Amino acid sequence: MNVEDFAKQILFGENLEDKLSHPDKIVFTNKPFILDSLPPKPGRNKKIKMSNQNIRFPKGHFHLKEKKALALHSFANHELLAIEMMAAALLIYPHHSPELLQFKKGIISTLKDEQKHFSLYVDRLNSIGYEFGDFELNEFFWSQMGLLKTPQEYTSVMALTFEAANLDFAYYYKKEFEKLDDKVTADILDIVLKDEISHVAFGVNLSLIHI
Repeated sequence: MNVEDFAKQILFGENLEDKLSHPDKIVFTNKPFILDSLPPKPGRNKKIKMSNQNIRFPKGHFHLKEKKALALHSFANHELLAIEMMAAALLIYPHHSPELLQFKKGIISTLKDEQKHFSLYVDRLNSIGYEFGDFELNEFFWSQMGLLKTPQEYTSVMALTFEAANLDFAYYYKKEFEKLDDKVTADILDIVLKDEISHVAFGVNLSLIHI
């Protein structure tokens, strides 16, 4: 599958199957399709549509099943938003130089990790009796995407802001769930934490070269 078709399936597809698709081989063309403008929102069916409401993250009480579900739901949504933003980045930025090609290949590698994280969170959510889409889904990350006009701006926001922040959040909530002897959730957050270290490193390395 070529990179543009891969990214369009994720960005415009309405079902989770579209968002989680990842072919074994992704091909880059010499004349890439460049999206002139982003859609107001990524494609999502009614069950998983975004809300413009201010959705509060639960403050503790994760021993309560609903509070735990809300936390997992929020974590999963952040991963889905990142997946959609990465797909958008593959479509709106060119790859006419070796540096830009490296940038896009790094996005694809990171995107695959985010798909893994999303699936881990949703599987855990399912195991306690909830589904993704049972609660409101915020759009905050996506609302920033239209402001990112260059690969440098994208890297600064995605890798060096959102993912860098998740180094703290994943570590903190891992410890919170360990206190509750919820090893399953804590182990998921540990996987996310370790992957995010490499994602932030990717952003740092890119910031040191001209793209």
